[in-house]
Amino acid sequence: RINRSIQSLLQATVSVAGGNLSFRAPIIAPDEIGSLAHSFNRMTQTLEQTTVSKRYLEGIIEAMLDSVLILQTDGKILRVNRMTEKTFGYDQGELQERAIATLFTEEFSFTGVVQKIETKSRSKAGQLIPVEVSISHLDDQAGAEVGFLCVVENITERKTAEDEIK
Repeated sequence: RINRSIQSLLQATVSVAGGNLSFRAPIIAPDEIGSLAHSFNRMTQTLEQTTVSKRYLEGIIEAMLDSVLILQTDGKILRVNRMTEKTFGYDQGELQERAIATLFTEEFSFTGVVQKIETKSRSKAGQLIPVEVSISHLDDQAGAEVGFLCVVENITERKTAEDEIK
């Protein structure tokens, strides 16, 4: 019975390690190994809920109509959404670990407070695009700064309309 319990728990760890977070270890007996299997199941349930939350947030970022850049604390690009790729003409991989200055004509200071800046960005093809950039800091659960979130709105249409009014 102990061997069967351990084998079942081993199978569960292999399955979860392979990405199947919905797998639950059978509790064969109400002993120490059964308690371990129960704890394992609680842990995988928590992981499954957290992972769903991460997927949900990823979906929101990808669905945004503005460009989204997630930066490390040193200002290097960690992640971008599809709209960023479309607007600037870069693939995600081309921008990862590059300085944010790759995309903009001016330097930004990351002070930790929310900033909204009107500036110009530069596409991969060299085209200048008028944009409004909102930068805010990202904190971890302990409150330590872990990076920055940049939302970049293409304001070409607004600028064209303003020029027509003048």
